Amino acid sequence: MNGLVYHVVSGQAFFSGMALLLASFALAQASHKAWKRWWGLAFVLGLTLIAASSIAIPFWLLVTAGMATLVWLYLFMRADSSRQRVAAIIAAVLWLAVAIGELPYLLIPTLEPVANRDLAVIGDSVTAGMGGEDRSETWPTIIARKHQLQVQDLSHVGETAGSALKRIQNLEIQAPVVMVEIGGNDILGSTSSQQFATDLDALLNRLSAPGRQIVMFELPLPPFYHEFGRIQRSLAHKYRVHLIPRRIFLSLLADQGATLDSIHLSQAGHQHMAESVWQLVQTAYVNATSESPAEKPAIDNTEKLPDEDSNLNQVIQSHSCYHYTIRQWRSSPDAESSRCLKSSLNWQETSVKLEDHHSVGREYSHGWRTAKVKLGDFLVQAGPNLGDRISSARSSTTLLMEARSS
Repeated sequence: MNGLVYHVVSGQAFFSGMALLLASFALAQASHKAWKRWWGLAFVLGLTLIAASSIAIPFWLLVTAGMATLVWLYLFMRADSSRQRVAAIIAAVLWLAVAIGELPYLLIPTLEPVANRDLAVIGDSVTAGMGGEDRSETWPTIIARKHQLQVQDLSHVGETAGSALKRIQNLEIQAPVVMVEIGGNDILGSTSSQQFATDLDALLNRLSAPGRQIVMFELPLPPFYHEFGRIQRSLAHKYRVHLIPRRIFLSLLADQGATLDSIHLSQAGHQHMAESVWQLVQTAYVNATSESPAEKPAIDNTEKLPDEDSNLNQVIQSHSCYHYTIRQWRSSPDAESSRCLKSSLNWQETSVKLEDHHSVGREYSHGWRTAKVKLGDFLVQAGPNLGDRISSARSSTTLLMEARSS
């Protein structure tokens, strides 16, 4: 990633611009002409960088600091030396207040300890991968495997705040920690800031629950997209969401070899993302425990799966099994619906709604030999090519899968 682009989109340009702006106030007071002549360049560059950084400055504070700056500029042009010095000090203090207000958003949040090792993830294609021929092991899968987390991955290609809300509307989310990586498609797409505010408000309201901690990546914003940032910060404050500084997310995309197209993660990028996310959430799981498989009674893998009347809420239990979660992707009729299956150490309930799909995509696990899937009124028994054996299903059908490792 270009260094200047990173400097601007990460928000660091705000502090560079602030330094130049304050320098322009000082240079304008210089008695030496060689120094004084540079005030105009510093002033223009400073304001340009502040504006381009898209820092979500509260509107009232931005207007106040801006008005004080205009007053100073007016007095300076009129050569009213005594009054313009006072105006320069006032403007400088106000801009420093803006900078101080920004400092808390540079801090990485610390999560409170939780009781179990469950994590839910809401995300777009940065988390879910690109689908199709992209065979990368995604970061939720990696973090589940490496750190024994039970991850409910609800990420999806092309997801927006609005579509994420629809996707989880009727799903049960029990994780005490929810990671939200959403909003990129809203900014790059046609979503207005007003619609984004409405959708994100409803999404965070749906995710909020007593005892639950929500962690959200702050969006790296293109120049002059301040309003999306203000919305995100305002709603984070409303729902007590932990915001991850946008430089963290952008630094993941900026690493050499981390992306396929400057946005979507490569396999190396997913590895790095998993490491970074774990650093962010590990304090929550310092004392967390997961139920040992040995504590659960084993079941025969030929046992019938529960019928629809039970809502498929039975927990699958076995000593030698891995837990797989089926991930469904929305796609066009002639495209594969996607890949599925991520493993962790223990069994847990697997219940996923299928919407607007035409096939369950290729499986991405290794070393398993049998599987049973409850698909509507049908019980499908398949081998390693489960994704190729199930060609269609009714919409809003719930799947429950069990697989035994070889």
